[in-house]
Amino acid sequence: MVFCSAQGLKALKNYKYSSVDKSYLMKYFHAPCAEAFVKIVPKWIAPNAITVAGLVLLIISVLLSVVYCPTFSEEQPSWVYYLQGVLMFSYNLFDNTDGKQARRTGTSSPLGELVDHGVDSVVLCLENLVFVIAAAYTALPEDYRIVATYFYGALPFLFATWEKFHTGSMYFGIINGPSEGVVVILAIHFMAGALGRAWWIQDWKTLAGITPGSALDILPSMERGTFILVSSCIACVVPTLIVHCVTVVKAVRAKNQSVPRAFARLLPGLTLFSLTFAWQYMSVQQIATHYPRIFYIAVGLFFSMLMGRMNLAGLLKEPLLGYGSVPSASTNTSEPPQQQPHQQNYVLYFGAAFVPLCFAVVNVLVARINQAPLWVDESTTLYVYVGVLSALYVRFWHGVISELCVELDIWAFSIKPKKQA
Repeated sequence: MVFCSAQGLKALKNYKYSSVDKSYLMKYFHAPCAEAFVKIVPKWIAPNAITVAGLVLLIISVLLSVVYCPTFSEEQPSWVYYLQGVLMFSYNLFDNTDGKQARRTGTSSPLGELVDHGVDSVVLCLENLVFVIAAAYTALPEDYRIVATYFYGALPFLFATWEKFHTGSMYFGIINGPSEGVVVILAIHFMAGALGRAWWIQDWKTLAGITPGSALDILPSMERGTFILVSSCIACVVPTLIVHCVTVVKAVRAKNQSVPRAFARLLPGLTLFSLTFAWQYMSVQQIATHYPRIFYIAVGLFFSMLMGRMNLAGLLKEPLLGYGSVPSASTNTSEPPQQQPHQQNYVLYFGAAFVPLCFAVVNVLVARINQAPLWVDESTTLYVYVGVLSALYVRFWHGVISELCVELDIWAFSIKPKKQA
């Protein structure tokens, strides 16, 4: 399967990355840290190598939780929480450094952007598997907060990528996940190390000084970790999603394009989230409790492919899945739909990824409705799901990276020597 059209590859020559970050924390903390760090990074190290090194740090963090909290119910040693916080900060530092290294070495490319966001989309899942332990979101069987925390990070990522697809620029608000969110996660890891997970299970009212019988006692009781999740979602995530929607609507209308079609481009990602939640909620064998890491890593791989395709379509100025018009940022009219064989194959490609997930949902739904045994054991379904996704994931990213390297005449994870004149 060819992942990039010849016409799209030609458009890469004129592509320039554009982003806006309004965060004061990025301006006065994260960016200066990256500026200082990049000065000690050898110039022979490729930017994409720095990106992947950050991913490795998060994999180490997950492996630590596998050793010290295998069932998500154990209390990890304090040093593990501290180290996981440091690893998360280090990943963020690497994530902010790779672009600076690219400009420093003159190796900026569309491939770097694609790899960067591809790694970010996987890290969402990996860090979630570590964060939910530190915040004690795994105290209950089939704890809904595990999936809620993942959606908390994945939804803004989806909408930001969707906005970039239509506007050509990645926008980060005054408060955003890559800046303020990382600091909050770091703080929760450190607090878990200092105070233990039990601190997060206590009622938030005791922390706020709300006494029984007082006027504010009418507020609902919930664990401190849950309170932070709910309040930050209301205060940060929901407004962020609204801003993305408003921006896209304005951009689409300015180019005389279809607003419903623009929102339809969110459907693959939203369908993935909906089916994932449905499977966990209806699971007969509590699949997410017994196999939490496999379950969410599968979701992370699927999400990474979807975001990779959306980013790639934006880079190549192609329809997302082979249908619809191209959202050109340089014209006020909609370009005519242009279907290529490789684009039509994307529908079958991602359709194949959805098949085992849809089967898993139907499997548990029918069992519950009929109060009958499952057609197939859920663990078997999960392993098939992961196997299919892993094969598609490797094929997708290997194919895309290979085709871009050939077109741009670069190496993916090392710096290609310049040809002598």
